Amino acid sequence: MQRAIRRGTISAMVAAAFVAIAIPWLTPVAFASPAPGWHVGQTGTITETVGDARKPVSAAWAATVRCPDCGTSAPPNKTLKVLPRHGVIVTANIRPTGQEMWPPDGRRVASNYSVTSAYRFACCEAESSGGISEMYGFGPQRAYTVLVRVYWGSPPDKTMRLAAQRAILTLHLPQAH
Repeated sequence: MQRAIRRGTISAMVAAAFVAIAIPWLTPVAFASPAPGWHVGQTGTITETVGDARKPVSAAWAATVRCPDCGTSAPPNKTLKVLPRHGVIVTANIRPTGQEMWPPDGRRVASNYSVTSAYRFACCEAESSGGISEMYGFGPQRAYTVLVRVYWGSPPDKTMRLAAQRAILTLHLPQAH
């Protein structure tokens, strides 16, 4: 009986060590509510299959509208189809640092996730004319990569940029193991 208990304890310890190695963050990424009227959500830590590999990923969002597909789609096209002209969606995704080039295409790492220094792109099949802004970074100890995206309902004016920046300031990047 004691051997079975000891074996179970050892198995649990091995499983915990595996999880600590496979998931380099202590808690999922999250946003606090940036202002009244904003909606926040998160996926927690889930497993994503890329080719034959299974990797942990954590996503969170803050938006001026409800965003039911923010945790399941990148871009969240269903929500983008109905995003009002002054609507803003901010998403953050973290993944373990891997062998891929990060940031992509030789882009710079964000020092402070500032909307004013983000990369701007045209975006998305369902999106209006607002485009997308992207910022790239690393978590503590470079244990994971960070991708912050801002989807705009129209070309962003000063009020929209300030609202997005306030949301980004509530982003909680977790500690690394």
